[in-house]
Amino acid sequence: MILLTLLGSRLALATEVVLLTLTETARQADTIVLGTVVSQKSRWGNESRRWMVTDYTFAVEETIYSPAQRDAGKTITVTYWGGTLDGETQAISDMRLPAVGERLLLMLTPGWNKEVQFSPVVGLYQGLFAIGGEGGAAIVHDSNGAALFVRGDGAIGKRKGDANLETDRPAAEIAVFVSWLRENLAAIKAAPSELPPHADRNDPRAMRVFSKTPSTAREEGSADGGREPATEISQTTEAGPSAARPLEPADFRRAQRGTPGTEAEGGATSPDYSYPRTANIPILVNNFPSSFAPWSPEDQFQMAKWNYYATNVFRVFTTPTGTWAWQNDRFDLCGWPSSADMQAQFGAGWGANTIGICYTRWNSSNVIIEGDIALNPAFTFTLDDEWVNDGASARSFRQVMMHELGHMWGLAHQFNFPSIMNDSQDVHRFFGFPYMDDAEAIRAAYPAAVVTRTDLGVYLRYASGTQSITDATFPSSVGNGQSFTINNYHVENVGTAAITTPTLEWYLTPARNYNSTTHFLGTTTYGTLNRFNFFTPSTVSRSLTVPASVSPGFYYVSAFIRSDAGASQGSYPFSNNNAFSRTRIQVTQTTYTVTPSTGTNGTISPSTPQTVNLGVSAAFTATPSSGYIVDQWSVNGSAVQTGGRNYTVPNVTGNRTLHVTFKRTLSSVVSRKTHGAAGDFDLELPIGSAPPVEPRQSGGNHTLLFTFANSVASFGSANVTSGTGAVSGTTIGTNPRQVFVNLTGVANAQTVTVTLSNVSDSFGNNSTVAASMSVLAGDTSGNGMVNASDVGQTKTQAGLPLSSANFRSDVTVNGFINASDVSAVKSFSGVNLP
Repeated sequence: MILLTLLGSRLALATEVVLLTLTETARQADTIVLGTVVSQKSRWGNESRRWMVTDYTFAVEETIYSPAQRDAGKTITVTYWGGTLDGETQAISDMRLPAVGERLLLMLTPGWNKEVQFSPVVGLYQGLFAIGGEGGAAIVHDSNGAALFVRGDGAIGKRKGDANLETDRPAAEIAVFVSWLRENLAAIKAAPSELPPHADRNDPRAMRVFSKTPSTAREEGSADGGREPATEISQTTEAGPSAARPLEPADFRRAQRGTPGTEAEGGATSPDYSYPRTANIPILVNNFPSSFAPWSPEDQFQMAKWNYYATNVFRVFTTPTGTWAWQNDRFDLCGWPSSADMQAQFGAGWGANTIGICYTRWNSSNVIIEGDIALNPAFTFTLDDEWVNDGASARSFRQVMMHELGHMWGLAHQFNFPSIMNDSQDVHRFFGFPYMDDAEAIRAAYPAAVVTRTDLGVYLRYASGTQSITDATFPSSVGNGQSFTINNYHVENVGTAAITTPTLEWYLTPARNYNSTTHFLGTTTYGTLNRFNFFTPSTVSRSLTVPASVSPGFYYVSAFIRSDAGASQGSYPFSNNNAFSRTRIQVTQTTYTVTPSTGTNGTISPSTPQTVNLGVSAAFTATPSSGYIVDQWSVNGSAVQTGGRNYTVPNVTGNRTLHVTFKRTLSSVVSRKTHGAAGDFDLELPIGSAPPVEPRQSGGNHTLLFTFANSVASFGSANVTSGTGAVSGTTIGTNPRQVFVNLTGVANAQTVTVTLSNVSDSFGNNSTVAASMSVLAGDTSGNGMVNASDVGQTKTQAGLPLSSANFRSDVTVNGFINASDVSAVKSFSGVNLP
């Protein structure tokens, strides 16, 4: 067994805690005091000398709240876990500890003066407030150094995590803070906790937890696994394969804090990852046994995600043990040990707000030689990360394990940027993947293990302050066919190579996956994004158009990166190449108005303005008056259809006006006769007027020519429906608009009516038409009687050429006006129309 020396060894404890608001921190406090640290002293926690604690003597200046009032000028002792004794240091990683001479306001936990706790202040570090500032100012700062501020309503707020973030408000001085506490503490204490209860353990999404058996042995294993053979981590679809090779850690590095960058600038460098120390790799982890399903092999999958960016950082025991122990020089996954087991191993039980914890020890060479990860069984853990993202008070096992594994290899908290190490709001702790900051950190820590990746990451959220993540911004609703703007999302280069044209595909999805119906919104492109760079979220605003075909309803907005090499898992949130909004956008039905109108001699139905959904068609029917047909349909003043009783306004994408006009079915009807060599002459039979007189003799035979407004496709029949006569034949002329009707046996001195039934034209109009003609031979004047005036009129035309002005006087229809016509007129003298 190979043992690493413990001479000068140190220990750190890194945790993931519940983020508390200022009022919740005050509500949980048993005692609130203002004063100054005057001294500190470390001591062993008990005879086992496994752990140590440090007592801080605190001179009380003012007691703001305490069940047992502490007088000003008195001192109290507050005890923190860890310290320095006999050449060994134990500490809580990233823990904000008091310093001698500091003026502090402390919000102390129940039992702070009765039992050892990892921290005596509420929320591990969140109940410590430092007072100071330039020029002796008494400004109150939280444990991360951010100044508290005075809100518009006079309340005091933290510049992180609080719902009403007002970064432009003035900083809070201690006198104002104390006054606000005194005025509001009674109401704060009386109010219910702001923290939701733990998720129902009977919910099928909550899963049973397990714990390995703690051991009292200090040297059960060694930092390189001792007798245990190592196995490469099962990769499945969680991450790509990696090769094993032991490497020494790089020197300590801290990322350079960058200024925000735009697309034109190639992005901005990330703030502040850090790793004060690292472990030699591969780190051999005593993983969960298979009996811990489903947590096994999920524990390995989370290690594989780290290995995805730096090869073989983690490996696992071929046969994991069912035990764990502190100070056994081994990297143990403990499971969910009880508070009693934690007390026995570390001298302190679980804190109310501690979700998970990683204890690490390192030697004098600053190399981590042991790391144990424990999860708090008081919390509900799940593999349903979408449940967490929806606001459940359950904890994502993947996210918590990824966070603690980061501590195991040496990565510290990072509260100012998207990171697996950021203890942000609970709803945003669902993403169990390394972000750019984390991937770059492990590459910097183990440069010889770097895996070359082209990996663009997108998240529909962004870092809005210390420990504060905010959702991307887009409207709550949009009409289909309309556009909306999305902004304040985060695009970063998680890989090792510059990405010249970052491209996102955008979708609407009814669920946070692509298995259901998706609606493509288009693609957006961006400028070159260099390695370890990101676009400032406020500069990535893009406009997206919702297709008209999208049904009204609620949808998640999704961004997708195609053909990219991000780490992945088989369930939500899938990878950093898929981003789904936490909230949904409502797609409403976009409507427009179609306003109908008509000319004279017809109606339209519907006749009132119609409200029509976007992309839907609107149908209308025109009804002509008797003797009329549809002439023209127009939309917005432009002709769209000639004829036809029905018209549908297609694919309505805006307000429309629809107008229809009508025209007569018949253009004209004439009585046509051939006057010898002089040719054909027509007697017009005016439509809708008194029938004219046909004076020409033809032995009872006549031809009527019906000319229609449109081409005639067919007709049913032609009949003499009034008067004496018969139809001897019909035909459609060479001009398809014309129908010839031949009559025979037409008696003189009468009015005859001819009817054409079921005439269908080329536009589908169907009609029945009629024309009437009075027959009175010799009545050249057309007054309904034959007399001397007709004889005189014929004589005056005798010898003149036949024309449209005098053809009525060619009664004999031979092409000449002469004595025979005069004689014929005389023969009918005295005959009148009835």
